[in-house]
Amino acid sequence: MRASNNIDGRINFYASCVEVAERARPLPVLRAIDDMENYLSEVISGFTACIEYGEWVIDEIASIPEVISEDSLPRIENGQEQLRELYEYFTQTDLDASAWCDKNDHLRKDLAKAKEVTKGLFDQQEALKWAILEHNVDAGPKGEPLVVNNVDDLRKALSFL
Repeated sequence: MRASNNIDGRINFYASCVEVAERARPLPVLRAIDDMENYLSEVISGFTACIEYGEWVIDEIASIPEVISEDSLPRIENGQEQLRELYEYFTQTDLDASAWCDKNDHLRKDLAKAKEVTKGLFDQQEALKWAILEHNVDAGPKGEPLVVNNVDDLRKALSFL
């Protein structure tokens, strides 16, 4: 009987060898996780700094008496497109990461924070665009008021559209 227990233990040990591969992650995977966590840390701190600076810029617009150049609007819109793509990448990476992260990895939390600041920066850039456009309407030259007394006056006023 004792010999049977001994062989049972050896067989169980032998059968459990495959579990090592399930628990252990290859070194390249661990390096990739570390690299991604470092990258996300840079994105989070950089975007957080941009958001803080953006708050100041938006507040500053109200104190400018003249029209602000709209030359930067295409650059802001391009940045928003990049932010949208980055947000989608973070979302997909988060889904993929669930397969190779364990509870001790910070990657999933870092991805959530990166998505949060990416969305925050996107929204702030949208607010900045509108702040510039609205400011320019308010600061720009004013035309003569349009008095509309009847339907014909309204049609005439809208005919240029």
